[in-house]
Amino acid sequence: MNQGLVTVYIPTRGDSPLLRRAVESVMAQTYQNIEIIIVVDSDIYNIDKYLAGIGKSSYRCFFHGRIKGANAARNLAVESSAGQYITGLDDDDYFLPDRVENLLENYSPELAFVCSDEILEFDNKERKFTKYRKEKIQLEDMLLENCATNQVFTETYKFKEVGLFDPNLPACQDYDMWMKLILKYKVAIRTANPSMVVDKSLMRPRISNQSKKLDGFKVFFERYKPYMNRRQIKRQRMRLVLAEKERINIRDFVKYTTLQTFFGDFKRLFGRKSWI
Repeated sequence: MNQGLVTVYIPTRGDSPLLRRAVESVMAQTYQNIEIIIVVDSDIYNIDKYLAGIGKSSYRCFFHGRIKGANAARNLAVESSAGQYITGLDDDDYFLPDRVENLLENYSPELAFVCSDEILEFDNKERKFTKYRKEKIQLEDMLLENCATNQVFTETYKFKEVGLFDPNLPACQDYDMWMKLILKYKVAIRTANPSMVVDKSLMRPRISNQSKKLDGFKVFFERYKPYMNRRQIKRQRMRLVLAEKERINIRDFVKYTTLQTFFGDFKRLFGRKSWI
């Protein structure tokens, strides 16, 4: 296996009681040649209480001094990275022990990125496995939905070549970045081995600004609409509906559902939580 250095960046507001869990999950990886970069996107400078017992030599920490947004935090980490490879982790999620090893084994230089199926964990510790229907991800797939999940693994220079994360985009931030990678490098891989747990509990809001979510969805839609076919446009318009009101009605269902999304949209019609 290639033993190149892997950077794992963790953006945080600095007050997450789960930050330690995230950091420790990276430190516990079966692949050990890893650097951890934590970017604190706030004016909180003392995060030691959340990382008590973890030596400071185990991570590098940068502070914005004020809130600039999740993408600015990610970009600072990318620009500060010493790793040949890079991947991210939200401060309330965590890696399973073989995540980095598995992603590195499945990565090859011609790919845009690799990602994996994931596990959703809820307040009651119930777990749901998310599975993608096929391994290869191409532009036609990404225009339909963010099938790459919220974290990918690639070479650091590729993030830089496509222009980093858009700091002015208030939603669809990771989705936009993965789209740029797919447009340039064409093909990605999603493995069937779930290697990350996404914490969906309601303990606290994530770093993203939820109040501007709809604006972000609109910008994303207009940015990539020229690449979309009719089915993809309908799918993305349904996302806009869900971003605005998180439920759909009969009119939305009839207007925007497609053959491929019929059953999922039918469930949402009767109160199932949004998938966006």
